Amino acid sequence: ATNDPKVYVTQRAQILAEWMKGKKSILCLTGAGVSTESGIPDYRGNRGSYFRGHKPIIHHEFMSSETIRKRYWARSLVGYSPFADARPNEGHLALASLEKNGYIGVEFEVQLDDVDEGGVS
Repeated sequence: ATNDPKVYVTQRAQILAEWMKGKKSILCLTGAGVSTESGIPDYRGNRGSYFRGHKPIIHHEFMSSETIRKRYWARSLVGYSPFADARPNEGHLALASLEKNGYIGVEFEVQLDDVDEGGVS
């Protein structure tokens, strides 16, 4: 084990590269954190919208109330600029390179709810 972050990352990258050899299809799942370095806010993080008290609008509410729909679209407009201004970061570029070179086929960014409460198995 090493305390040098560059050595640690290099070692882990070598382990991953070895594991990837000979694989035909690799699905890469990332979390929302892959985009935070691009300025896209972390919804559930300690500075995220959810943490500050903004709760998601559920489908039934959205479909059954014009007022709720207007609120949803107004909030979307207010929160749009970080997404519009965001540019790919090193993580995105690395994933794009892996895809371009045929190492991975598809990349998903997933938002898992209730992970801490054992909601995922």
